[in-house]
Amino acid sequence: IKDRKTGQYLTQRLGEEAASFIQTHKDKPFHLTFWPYSVPTPIKGPKDLVKKNDGNNYRAMLESLDNAVGKVIDSLEKSGTLKNTLLVFYSDNGGHIPTKGLADKKASLLEGGLRVPMVISWPGVIKNGTTSDVPVNSMDFFPTFVHAAGGSTAGISQLEGLDLQPLFQGADKLHRDALYWHFPHNRMEVSHSMGGSTLEGDWKLYQGYGLIEDKLFNLKEDSMETTNVLKKNPLLANRLRKKLDTLLKKVSAKMPKKAQ
Repeated sequence: IKDRKTGQYLTQRLGEEAASFIQTHKDKPFHLTFWPYSVPTPIKGPKDLVKKNDGNNYRAMLESLDNAVGKVIDSLEKSGTLKNTLLVFYSDNGGHIPTKGLADKKASLLEGGLRVPMVISWPGVIKNGTTSDVPVNSMDFFPTFVHAAGGSTAGISQLEGLDLQPLFQGADKLHRDALYWHFPHNRMEVSHSMGGSTLEGDWKLYQGYGLIEDKLFNLKEDSMETTNVLKKNPLLANRLRKKLDTLLKKVSAKMPKKAQ
């Protein structure tokens, strides 16, 4: 964009840049990744929207994000490319405050830090109103995009994600052994940030790496992760623990160290 505005709110500016990119590349295949930086800290929205939202910066930031995404979708519609575009909207981590019905928030290995909203649109491929309860990961985007564009991932030796297209057609599962998380750091005000997690079906093992108590949850029965059933299921817990330990060794993961 040539006529750039000094001091413009970043999310607004990025929305305009993304919309302009679509218009410039509308006559050939393109891939656009749009990271609007909302809603992160510091919680500070654009002045006009803060005023509109009675001084609430958080709501102002959300509205700014909504407006920016709207510009992208409007640009897709105006360019005539929306009808054959695979569009993904998702959050990269949990909320700034705990999500209703889930435990904890951003930076936590409990579900409030891991489970995020995701919406996918692909006219002519995904039927309106389609939903899925199958857990997926952002690493799945790469093979999905490559295959959707007619490419192949056969020559990639360290491919970690799975093609999500079967879910678009109504499949109720993916051929995945488990999902794993590793976070060897500590965050203030988050009780389960340090550690790793293994999710296999309804079972989720949280490992505190010797710094926090290991815990096993059945998410189907206990979505808030309030009841540790590890002692009742030691064999299952040990099996899930070995799976994560094996993966961490395979990728030479960095591990936390106890303070001296």
